[in-house]
Amino acid sequence: MAVISYSRVSTTDQSHEKDREPLEDYIKKRGLTYSRCFEDNCTGTNFDRPAFKQMLDYVRPGDEIVVLDMTRYGRNAEQIVETLDLLRKRGVIVRILSIPATLQDFSSSGDQIMDLFQSLIFDIIIQVYAIMAEQEYLIRKSRLERGMKEKVRRCLEDGEEWNIGRKPLCDEGKFRTVYAKYESGEWTKIKCMKELGIKNVKTWELYQRKLKRGLPFRNSKILKGGN
Repeated sequence: MAVISYSRVSTTDQSHEKDREPLEDYIKKRGLTYSRCFEDNCTGTNFDRPAFKQMLDYVRPGDEIVVLDMTRYGRNAEQIVETLDLLRKRGVIVRILSIPATLQDFSSSGDQIMDLFQSLIFDIIIQVYAIMAEQEYLIRKSRLERGMKEKVRRCLEDGEEWNIGRKPLCDEGKFRTVYAKYESGEWTKIKCMKELGIKNVKTWELYQRKLKRGLPFRNSKILKGGN
């Protein structure tokens, strides 16, 4: 029997460390050792993930997959249930640390009605948690969209800059140094843009305004109000 762990985070900036420790502790307490550890850095709404697909190809009947919670599998309830059902039919055991029912071993009782009842209860629990995982994502997405719309609305009314918080195209300190040469007439605008790796004149003008206004050098969109 192989014991496999799976972890997923949404972006490359996030770490798998918070998953690794509880997964390792659970496996060690059972006196088992890892066979493989699969980790993805991508959204849970997409099931076409490299490590996830490798894991599905790797597992064999009798193997165990251990994950921290349902959201690691994904954020689409229908696909979660389909995937878990497929694994169960292949004889693969799935342990989800946040769902105690999946940590129990339901051996056959010899009573067909009781076995059917246990299987039914297990399926209901899985479906409920899968729906919760999807709803959590949808609620978070809805809140984010409402917040962004409100921010855009305020910026349109005030004619202010909308800072979307992305990393700047160029370093602020380097821009200041290069811009000083531009102001002194030592360098042309084209040479400055080439040195900074800026290909768009509007981007150059945006950072120029930011420098003069003392604004942070994160990518922004300039939104003009209708007044």
